[in-house]
Formats: sequence, structure tokens, C-alpha cells
Amino acid sequence: MRLIAGLILLIVTMLIECVPRIDLPSGSSGEF
Repeated sequence: MRLIAGLILLIVTMLIECVPRIDLPSGSSGEF
């Protein structure tokens, strides 16, 4: 259970780090 939770956290962190980089050039809405 802890392993799965850790993997989910890793994926979520990667997604959060990738989204702003794609959103920055498109528009200036970096409130996340």
C-alpha cells in the first residue's frame, strides 16, 4: 500500500512540475 502511494505521489509531483512549463508559454495563468 505504501509503495503504491509513493508511486502516485511521484507521478503527481512530475505532473505538477510538467504542467506549469507547458502552461507558461501558452498563457500567463500560473496560479497553481
